[in-house]
Amino acid sequence: MSDSCGVCRELTNIIDEINIHDCDTHSVHTKIVSILKNYAHTLRLGKVEVVEYITPNLFFPLGDKRTFKSEYAHVDDYDDNAIIFEMDELIHTVCTFKIQPEAGYVWNESEKNAVMRVSKLIAIIISRCEYLSYLEKVEYLDTMTGLINSGGLRRIGISLQDKQLIGNYVGAWVNLKSFKYTNKKFGPKVGDQIIKYFGSVCRKLVDNLEGDNYVSRFGGDNYFFLVLRENASKVLEGIKNIEYTLEIFDEQTIIKVPARAGLFDNFNGATMAEIIAGTNFALDTARAKNLDVVWFDKEMGEKIMHSKRMVMEFPGAMKKGDIVPYYQPRVSSDERELCGAEALVRWKQGDKVLPPAAFLPAIEREGSVRELDLYMLECVCRDLRDWLDRGIEPVRTSVNYSRVNLSNPKLVDQTIDIIKKYNIDSRYIEIEITETADMEDGDVLAEFMSNMRDNNVKISMDDFGTGYSSLYLFKDRTFDIVKIDKSFIDNITKDLPKDKIVLNNMIRMLKELDVEITAEGVESEEQIDFLKDCGCQVIQGYIFDHPLPHDEFEQRLINRKY
Repeated sequence: MSDSCGVCRELTNIIDEINIHDCDTHSVHTKIVSILKNYAHTLRLGKVEVVEYITPNLFFPLGDKRTFKSEYAHVDDYDDNAIIFEMDELIHTVCTFKIQPEAGYVWNESEKNAVMRVSKLIAIIISRCEYLSYLEKVEYLDTMTGLINSGGLRRIGISLQDKQLIGNYVGAWVNLKSFKYTNKKFGPKVGDQIIKYFGSVCRKLVDNLEGDNYVSRFGGDNYFFLVLRENASKVLEGIKNIEYTLEIFDEQTIIKVPARAGLFDNFNGATMAEIIAGTNFALDTARAKNLDVVWFDKEMGEKIMHSKRMVMEFPGAMKKGDIVPYYQPRVSSDERELCGAEALVRWKQGDKVLPPAAFLPAIEREGSVRELDLYMLECVCRDLRDWLDRGIEPVRTSVNYSRVNLSNPKLVDQTIDIIKKYNIDSRYIEIEITETADMEDGDVLAEFMSNMRDNNVKISMDDFGTGYSSLYLFKDRTFDIVKIDKSFIDNITKDLPKDKIVLNNMIRMLKELDVEITAEGVESEEQIDFLKDCGCQVIQGYIFDHPLPHDEFEQRLINRKY
């Protein structure tokens, strides 16, 4: 078998040729079979079969098998003369070899060694090919579920655009409902299992559809389908009523995994970026209206254009001073005297003044809310400094901080620097954070609160009672002020005893915790009387004032009685 050196050289050349841009398994198999065919007579080969088994790993959780066979001389079957063995040359790949000599031929030891040497080179080629294939794919794969990631989906979408096929597709952004609650209840480990399980359901769903269809994980509990139009209804049906079975100590718990979807029918041939933006907007609409499914429509398209315009114009508006604080007074329930205020953002556009609902959601999605929070603090401190310099005694004023801003590691220093820049006593400043912030940023919130307290800046919780986390928050966190949400105030003038009992006991609990209480959204004297009887010290609402521009609020500072 002197020519065994020749086949080894040719196989080694394949190894040298393979790189991350040339690792197609099929083409490599074809080359191997061709080389073996050329040397089949000198190696006395009858038939060769190689089974690759890709073991379960991060990228292919269910494993994968591929087989290539080649017959060089007629052999009925593998007999006792065959060489059968396994090789595991690199991670992820096991090659099972079955090699049969020509009919009636028996290899001697030297020939067997030559065949094994050739086989080992083949195993190295296959392993390297698979390994480089993984390296190419990892950039576009979600390691938790094995689905393609958002980058991979965008890549596919651009390819479909280039082929002018994208107009045949529907995009669907799918989000798991109440997943944060599930994650909190069962723990992050079970949460991860649910994410993987839902991903496997999505994969099987797409695999069973006609034509080329795709599903991606966009991170967190978000998935994205890009499917042919005729398959959209099957996707919506497939993600309904999904249940995950959790086994704990041989006992089974059924966890429902409900989902909602925002869909975009791309009949006009929009780009992949526009499909993703449209589905995201539809999903936000579904969430706001508490619906399971919402399709993107013309009205939403107009809202997207409006949002884009707001985002583009917002930085310039801040620079020109068109973004301004309006101040909504807080009034003491006993003395009926101004005792505080909340600074609320407004956008002046000529004769119009836009409320937050007209632009804030777009700003939050785009990320400029980080700059807005500190900008508003600076506006407030500037106004406070002006009033102090003119002998007008201000009141403690709250500035809202978005929960996304809490991840800014410089936020504490930036906040204190602004307060010091205008030489404002910290007793005039309050930072207001929504209740839901703690659920996602617990440790970050705790550190922020501690640092603010070290600088004598009070922290308030906005919208108290609207989430399920209220009692949990007060077990581990200490807020200085709590603002009871308007939804608890609205019904106390009606004949609804339960609402009054809940509100009364909520206020009593907060008083026992030595927390200052503000009631939001108060609109009638009857509401004030009830809140005062319960012990609520501070009232904020239209009964006294809407949010006021600077000059009108200044008059309230001068004449404080209501």
